[in-house]
Amino acid sequence: MQGWKSTSATATDINWGAVALGAMGGLGLALVAFLVLGITGVADATAGAAALIFLQYSAQIAAGYIGGRMAGQSRVAHGGLAGLLMAAIGAAIGLGFSAAESNLGLIVLALLIALTTGSAGGALAQYLDEGGQSVAPPSNEA
Repeated sequence: MQGWKSTSATATDINWGAVALGAMGGLGLALVAFLVLGITGVADATAGAAALIFLQYSAQIAAGYIGGRMAGQSRVAHGGLAGLLMAAIGAAIGLGFSAAESNLGLIVLALLIALTTGSAGGALAQYLDEGGQSVAPPSNEA
């Protein structure tokens, strides 16, 4: 049985290449899926909001999974950073094309959600890397 593994990481332990690759993979997946849903008419401006929100969260989980899987260590932290970077890039692009004022509170909320969903993808990568077995922390019982 494996022992308990720490998933904490410092700034020097972060594999920024894995984080960037995860974010780009998530953005690419989201772009392709948005195009397919738009072409097929599933996601239009009035009826497809729920599908687009689900797709965005799925892409953030995928970004976290890719980032965590590529990192090889601290998968949850890398996954969270990949989801956060993906959302930050999306927010920057959205702000660049937006002529109206943006609500900073909603942007911060979206970034926090992206951090959470990316971490979930990283946790999935860690779970699958461990063979699908949950690793419990060591007990203090004698």
